[in-house]
Amino acid sequence: MASKFEGAILTTPQEEHETSKYQFSVRYTESMLKRAVRTFIWRRVFLSQWIWWLLLGGGWLLLLYVTWTGAPAWPLAAFSGLMICILLFVAVLWQNHFTNTVGKLRRMEKPYGHVVFSDDKFTLSSDLGSSTMPWSAITEIWQRDECWMVFIGQNQFFSLPTENVPAEALKWLLARTVFEDS
Repeated sequence: MASKFEGAILTTPQEEHETSKYQFSVRYTESMLKRAVRTFIWRRVFLSQWIWWLLLGGGWLLLLYVTWTGAPAWPLAAFSGLMICILLFVAVLWQNHFTNTVGKLRRMEKPYGHVVFSDDKFTLSSDLGSSTMPWSAITEIWQRDECWMVFIGQNQFFSLPTENVPAEALKWLLARTVFEDS
């Protein structure tokens, strides 16, 4: 029985897939998964939320103005509290994704995964478990050099190493998904 797939680790198959179009194994490295988490944080928190960072920059200008002119100190205290909350949010988000992604790799006996693509679904399996999902579960794919980050929710992704994966299988993956590429 397949369990909910919650992260970025894939490995060996638990059963044969008779109707599969593509089957292949992938190898994970800790450095690759760390880069995937950094990419996620950079793109999802910093680049896509640029308006908040612009407002934060405006807050810094306000802070400088308050400090320079000797205005009341409450804006300084309020802005400092806001800044601490934002930094804590980014740190917690990074820690959660790092622990989930790299932690699963560290729990694996061998850093290998097995991927099966069939007409209506895909299966990811490892010695930690297996999950089968319909193609419609994929909401976004970020194509990176060493791995593709395949999203199954706004902030939930798994890493698909592309080394030794047939080019036809990657094209098949893109053809089976409907989303706006980032």
